[in-house]
Amino acid sequence: NLLHGIGNTSYPLAYDVTSSDNTVTEIGHADSNGTYGLAFFQDNHNNLVTLVSSACNNGSAGIVFLSSSNNNRIETITKINDNGTDGIIFSSSKYNTVGIITDASSNTAGAGVRFATGHQCEIDTLTAANSNGTYGVNFGTSFKCRIRKVGSTTGNATASIFNDTGWNYVNNFAMAEATEVSGMVSFANSYLFSEKHDQGAYSKIITDGGMIESEASTLTNG
Repeated sequence: NLLHGIGNTSYPLAYDVTSSDNTVTEIGHADSNGTYGLAFFQDNHNNLVTLVSSACNNGSAGIVFLSSSNNNRIETITKINDNGTDGIIFSSSKYNTVGIITDASSNTAGAGVRFATGHQCEIDTLTAANSNGTYGVNFGTSFKCRIRKVGSTTGNATASIFNDTGWNYVNNFAMAEATEVSGMVSFANSYLFSEKHDQGAYSKIITDGGMIESEASTLTNG
């Protein structure tokens, strides 16, 4: 169950998941390949990878969930750095999850994490997504995607987070960039819900022309 990448810049990728219901204990190095380090291909579901030690220096993204690859999980990703576009991409897929990403930094032309057109994909903890070519996190047009527990970005070229037209969520997320959130198509009813914004005591709903309705509490205690 221990795999190591081939490290061939002329080869498309190191590892591809082309079936369902598999368990892999560790992928040691998925580095320096022509496109992706690790790809979950179309219509492959319910796969579990316990650890990806490194998916770095690939021509495109370090890791990608491609169209209709659903219900897959990676428990821990240690490094997805220095890739040509993004660290990890959730592309037109649903319910894919990652437990911990320790470092998603210095990806040249994209983001540390790109949810793209994913639907209800989740990351528990994003320790660092720093100094990427565009954003720390790019939600794109994804819908109901989440960083559930904690996250942090600094030094990204455009902004900490980009959100286009979807409803997406971050929790306890620190944004050190001068521009925290960009995108937000006007009057598209798009939202970024930021609970414990900047790891503080308050939460924010970020939108541009979206509808926010408040109601008086009916609770008698608390």
